[in-house]
Amino acid sequence: SDINKRTVLNAGKIKVIPTGVYDAVIDNTKIYPNPFNNEITISGLENASQISICNVMGQIMMTVNTFENEVVLSTSEMPKGIYFITIKSNNSLIRTEKMIKQ
Repeated sequence: SDINKRTVLNAGKIKVIPTGVYDAVIDNTKIYPNPFNNEITISGLENASQISICNVMGQIMMTVNTFENEVVLSTSEMPKGIYFITIKSNNSLIRTEKMIKQ
């Protein structure tokens, strides 16, 4: 469904109330492999405007402004560890995924 929903309990019955429309593009994005070594592939970026990778200390390791459906990011110079990949869509919706570099 293309609608975020909030559940409300009302006199023993459950009602689903639409609270807004979400960006299906963010949900259709695939980030792989996880764990990764020297590159990360991100596909399903039809409406994405920016990708950033941060380490666990919040330092930005890489930022890519993209308008392509799929990108392959070279991560060979990044040390092993845990990273957060954030994808921002054209309408400012954000998805963040935790990734591990081996």
